[in-house]
Amino acid sequence: KNEISKILNLIQIGNSTVAVKEAKALYIKDPKNINAIKILAYAFIQVGNFEKVVEVLELGYNAETNIKDYDYYNNLGYAFLQLENFQKSINYLLEAIKMRPNEVQAFISLADAQQKLKKFNEAELNINKAFQLASNNPQGFEIENNINLLLLKSEVNSALGKDDETILLFNNLLNKTFNADLFFLLSRINPNSISEQLVNLAKSKLSISEKDNFKSLIQKTNFDASIFYGLGNYFQKKDPNISEKFYIQANDKIFSIARYNSHLYQEHINLIIESFLNCSEHIDDENNIEGDQNFFITGSPRSGTTLVESIITSNNKVYSGGELNLARRMMQKFISTKNKNLKVFKKEFADNYLKETEFMKGDFNFLVDKMPENFLYLGYLKKILLKSKFIRVFRSPWDTATSLYKERYLFNVPYSTSFFNIGIFLSNFEAINTFWDNNLQNKENIFDIKYEDLVINPDNYQKQLYGFLDLSVDDYEPSLRASFFSNTASMNQVKGEIHQNSIKKEVFSSKKNEFYDAFFAQRQYWIKKGILDKKDIFFGYQLENES
Repeated sequence: KNEISKILNLIQIGNSTVAVKEAKALYIKDPKNINAIKILAYAFIQVGNFEKVVEVLELGYNAETNIKDYDYYNNLGYAFLQLENFQKSINYLLEAIKMRPNEVQAFISLADAQQKLKKFNEAELNINKAFQLASNNPQGFEIENNINLLLLKSEVNSALGKDDETILLFNNLLNKTFNADLFFLLSRINPNSISEQLVNLAKSKLSISEKDNFKSLIQKTNFDASIFYGLGNYFQKKDPNISEKFYIQANDKIFSIARYNSHLYQEHINLIIESFLNCSEHIDDENNIEGDQNFFITGSPRSGTTLVESIITSNNKVYSGGELNLARRMMQKFISTKNKNLKVFKKEFADNYLKETEFMKGDFNFLVDKMPENFLYLGYLKKILLKSKFIRVFRSPWDTATSLYKERYLFNVPYSTSFFNIGIFLSNFEAINTFWDNNLQNKENIFDIKYEDLVINPDNYQKQLYGFLDLSVDDYEPSLRASFFSNTASMNQVKGEIHQNSIKKEVFSSKKNEFYDAFFAQRQYWIKKGILDKKDIFFGYQLENES
């Protein structure tokens, strides 16, 4: 009991890596103890190692089939949700709900799975059920313990065109108890829905710096950063100068606790390049039609990939898969494997990726995978899915950088909190895309598009995109784009009319030198490696002078 309490406390204060270590030690000491199995699986959930969650639970409960309980089904359901095996996830979560129909978490996960499958009405029923159960708490509805529930509820409402319900709910909750995350979420949905009184309250909360009010420095930092991001959003149109200051404060806060290592990312790209050049297997087969129903959209985050997705999926034959992690996760694992066999991996990839995307698209003819960072693995994806089509989106590097900087990504886009790291990332982005340009013999199934060209002439590029994808231009339905939903940072930006307001915005001028210094310094590395040429062009964009 004491050992488990210690592990839970480590998780609570944000020290999940040590928690995994302690949980492993407990498990090794008593591998048949069901509580040791549970706490190890729970610790792996905290660090995002969901393959290990499945392995631990399936192995641990295998010999004890008669004691498969709510925790077993709920945690496996959640793990398979994160692994994007939605069919298994839903099956396990339904079993968990049968066992404990009054537990909140399984309903949240079930709603999340249904949302990702675009079954928004079913997702609404289950997230509302979760909200009702959470509200039945004798102490009342606790925002802090239910922030993921509220986030998912806002996303489902957005998909159903019910943002007004979310705004009313969030304001009612904030009038009772202030919560930094909820304040930020409200600012992202509609900054105009925030009262001046609430803004002043948020500012006053920043003065609360006593460590005793927070369980860890990470918790305190996230609290402050969420308020700063929210204030940045609130003032963005009211007073851009004030807004900038808040965004800078927000990013400085997160940067202070972040552990982003750009060198590791660089080395991963080097490994991708080396592995591809050494790849001796020839698996191209013109008669192989695998992937002919799969489209990929790649690019830097905040480059316009979501806008492109909204245009392509404004067609009742194309399913929006959103940002799927499955291909990236399998590719990362393959690249890191020492003794690679591309032919074996091709079959494994096809068996898993195509099977899951086939289930997701249902009766639709095609599926779009809009994971931006699949640009890292473009060459491999082309070799494995010979008939798939790939769209690469490019945008002015400075506009991309400022857009990244204004988003609260926290830990999933770790480089976004500093213009220095963004500069290094975009140089790495340029390097690997240039490598593919120079090393892919057949690029007929790759379509490159510039964000600026798209927003200036959307009708022309809509026709070009549909022509490239062999979709009928007549099947384009603008009403579908108006109701398009994406649970990304661009969620509320792609539903309206396509505009040019995000081109050449004069913002964060004090940070421009920091960005370009980092970009050009990293560029020198790739020039020395022979990947890039020394020129002031970035995929057709004129760069500011290096000096």
